Amino acid sequence: MEPTGRIVVMRPDAVATAAVINGETASHDKTGTEIITGHDVFLFVARGEGSYHANGRTSVLRPNTLISAPAGTFACSLGEDREMYVVAVRDPVVAPEDPSAFSPFLERHFSPSEGSRWRQRMMEYADRAASGRFGFDDVRRLKNAVLPFVWKREPHAAQATLQELFGSIWTRLAQPLTLESLARDVGYTANYLNDLTREHTGRALGSWIADMRMARARAALELTDLPVADVGVSCGYDDPAYFSRAFRRAHGVPPATWRVGTRPHDSRYAGVTIPIEVLHEIETSRMLPQRAYSFAS
Repeated sequence: MEPTGRIVVMRPDAVATAAVINGETASHDKTGTEIITGHDVFLFVARGEGSYHANGRTSVLRPNTLISAPAGTFACSLGEDREMYVVAVRDPVVAPEDPSAFSPFLERHFSPSEGSRWRQRMMEYADRAASGRFGFDDVRRLKNAVLPFVWKREPHAAQATLQELFGSIWTRLAQPLTLESLARDVGYTANYLNDLTREHTGRALGSWIADMRMARARAALELTDLPVADVGVSCGYDDPAYFSRAFRRAHGVPPATWRVGTRPHDSRYAGVTIPIEVLHEIETSRMLPQRAYSFAS
């Protein structure tokens, strides 16, 4: 499924926020209809039903739904009677291998009582972001509050095994990684390891690996001058064409465009987030226009 909406690439340090209540949007009047590309998108639906598209995933939205999506295309739609809170942030990393460069995708449906608590929490975060008081400490608190929902079951010995495995995968992304070899590393069969990952996280192990490779690629594009093909190799993609297709499928833009969008040539626009049509102009002219659409800064 290809992105069909307006794509906006967010700069590191940028924060975008919106509170959508009864069809009226506060703070940013396009959030929820545009496709945005940030580092993390946190969305909570308090009321309303609809659907979303995030990084190649398409699913339904219903009340008391929390979604955390890593950098990539994200778009959603809800019916007219709706209440939704969105915070999209870019948390800069210091190196491509920095573990904080990776944020897992998750979707969680809460009970009404737990949903009420998350509604209040997201309302407060959205208010802080809209007033310019949303800082790195808030980002980390929100991430830490969301991360436990990666796990679909109560704490179990298998979780420690999987967490250790995920950490090992992150350090070996440049290597060929097969389900069979990873299963041998932890003493499981390939089928059992994959089933265990699905049971505890709701996702196949291959999906985790793909997301980690994309996270490493984004960081390398932003922080290094490696040619795009070499970035792909450093993340485990030996075929440059396949890497470019996979990156564009996840992010709505090719790797070179992502790099341009996060590394402006003109310091006047260092804090500005720009839409995809402007990025295409930049790629062509290698110069930033005098005006750029500011989504978040």
